[in-house]
Amino acid sequence: MQEQISEADLIFPLIKYKPALFSPIFSFFVSVWLLGMPIFVMTAGVGKHLLSLYPSDWGLVITVEIGGVLALLFQGWFLLWVIRQRLAPQRTLRISREGIFFTTLIQWSEIKAVGSYTMPGNGFVLGIALWNYEDFLTRLIAEQSPGPLKYLSMCLDAWALRKNPAFLAQVNISQRILPISIAELMSTLHTHFAAELQRYDISVLERQD
Repeated sequence: MQEQISEADLIFPLIKYKPALFSPIFSFFVSVWLLGMPIFVMTAGVGKHLLSLYPSDWGLVITVEIGGVLALLFQGWFLLWVIRQRLAPQRTLRISREGIFFTTLIQWSEIKAVGSYTMPGNGFVLGIALWNYEDFLTRLIAEQSPGPLKYLSMCLDAWALRKNPAFLAQVNISQRILPISIAELMSTLHTHFAAELQRYDISVLERQD
């Protein structure tokens, strides 16, 4: 769904994640090598002779072969994902009178609290706590229509957010992808959208000890 952009909107281009191509390409060719070595052993005369002496080795060869196929499929998928990440258009964080747009529009009425904290495994983040995470997640899935792997990833993330009390917010934006500091972003938010924060009684996210 296209959102209208007004002059009052604040738009922050997010730092694009560009994973190095060397690692997945290297892993891809390692998988090809692992897949090819058992085939060579099975077709070479020496390999056939050894396998005739030790029939039990067929089970090992078949196991390695299956592992090579699975590794090759996974690395091929990972390589395609890296290429898509590099070619994907730059994402933005947009704050408007309607709400905060990050992946999808989060309306001001949906937000319970906003602020910074240290998120487990992701460092310093801007956290957005929601009144009803289930409704938000349902809408996000409907809008994105994710594939099986992406859907599984979203479900695992949702499970972790529900079970771990260290996650203070359901939507978390890492400092690593923001072009300005979170402190500056919070100051800008309070300067330009104080009326919205007050109208919807949005509090400052704070760790509860």
